[in-house]
Amino acid sequence: MYPKKHPANNPSEIKSRKNLTQQQKEELKRQVADRLSKKYGIQNSELIKGEVSNYMKNTTHITAEGLKNLEDSIKAQTKKEKSDQVKIEDDESVKSGISKMSGATNFDEVDKYTQQKNLSNQDDKESEVKKTKKLQGTQIKKYENDLDFLEEENEWAAIYKYNKFLYDKEQEMLRQKKIQEVIQTRENLDAQVKEKEKLKEKERKQNYNYVDNIKVQMDIFDEKEKEKAIQLQKIKEMEKMDREKQVKENKHRRRQDQKQEKQLDAYLMQKVKEEIEADQQYQLFKKEHQAQVMKKLLQENEERKERMRQEAEQERQENIQLMDAYCRLIDEQDKQRDKTLQEREDKMKEYQRAALENVTMVHEDKVAIMDKRRQKYHDRHEKKLDQQEIDRKRKEKEQKALMKEYLFKQMEEKEQRAKKEKENYNEQAVIWKNDNELFNQFQDKKNKEKKEVMQTYAGTLKEQMNDNLKNKKVCLAAMNENEAQLNKRLLEELDNIRQEVKRN
Repeated sequence: MYPKKHPANNPSEIKSRKNLTQQQKEELKRQVADRLSKKYGIQNSELIKGEVSNYMKNTTHITAEGLKNLEDSIKAQTKKEKSDQVKIEDDESVKSGISKMSGATNFDEVDKYTQQKNLSNQDDKESEVKKTKKLQGTQIKKYENDLDFLEEENEWAAIYKYNKFLYDKEQEMLRQKKIQEVIQTRENLDAQVKEKEKLKEKERKQNYNYVDNIKVQMDIFDEKEKEKAIQLQKIKEMEKMDREKQVKENKHRRRQDQKQEKQLDAYLMQKVKEEIEADQQYQLFKKEHQAQVMKKLLQENEERKERMRQEAEQERQENIQLMDAYCRLIDEQDKQRDKTLQEREDKMKEYQRAALENVTMVHEDKVAIMDKRRQKYHDRHEKKLDQQEIDRKRKEKEQKALMKEYLFKQMEEKEQRAKKEKENYNEQAVIWKNDNELFNQFQDKKNKEKKEVMQTYAGTLKEQMNDNLKNKKVCLAAMNENEAQLNKRLLEELDNIRQEVKRN
């Protein structure tokens, strides 16, 4: 959601970046330094990096307003350095008589018109205008008595002066042409400088729009982060309430289980006690019954002894056999009783062990079921939280990737524009350089040919002068037929010029 007011106009709404990690701060510092270096020139990258590092080091809360102040400070420093550099170049240009924009060299005639130092932009413009006017108004050497060769009676002297007159005219035209080329070059460079200033102004506006867009995006990002934090806090509170509710339910369930276990233990103990008491009563009844049986048998034996006492040895032997049988019976009964008691005790122990195992198994089954249920709920809840965390990280990663791709795309487009502009400038510079080299080669070739012609002509004149000096002055006024034939064209031109002068 876009804010109603710009954050820079309301200090209470400025979003701080105090929750950024060290890695995020380093990445932000690098991006800001690269952005400002590309905007204000690679040659000022050290100054920009130093200012950005000082700002990051001395500022704990990174805000859009702080970044704007940092950019204004860097802009002022770079402008100051650029102004100092331009003044130094202007001083050197004024001293050498060469314009820093025109690129012209070796114009000795310009030195006497560019001696004053300009201290402001208006003075620089006036100086450029004056230089242009002075170049345009540079006076070529005026030759006095240009047509004095017409009054020369000596034909050789007239031809020499006429050739010198033509040569001076040609040199004057070349100088005028060179001055026009310098003026045209200056105008072209001035137009290029103005076009470059327009491009810089356009780029500056784009940078301001980019900064505003980044501020809006940062505000939107902060709002989303705030909403995420509120939503996360709500989720944590709900989870806390669920955990507290679950703890209460677990405590209540444990109390109920403990109560049931106590009741079951009491019931089992009562059953065991009742069974032990019943067994004790049975054993007591069994002992009493055996005692009664023994007593009855003893009475019967006594009665039998009394009845048999009077019998013979046979009866005595029978009694002895009966006693032996009785003893064996008693032994067998004792063994059977001991065996029965042992079986009873074993059975009671087995029952007690089975009862305890049953109670333990039931309790363990309940605990295992509760643990399994609790573990299942915990696993499902943890899985849900992990999935939410994975989705949140994925969305955050996608958003960062989109932002990074957008920023890299803008940086790449700007680099391509700068690269294309640099290539165009280099191509234009190469074209100018080639044209200049071709022009210089043409001029050198032309001057060389002219010099050769003049040397040949000078040699011919010297030979003719040496030959003529050998003759008398009277002979100097006239040419022989061969010489007149060779210089027929020049003599005809001189005659035509004399006739035109006379008519005028």
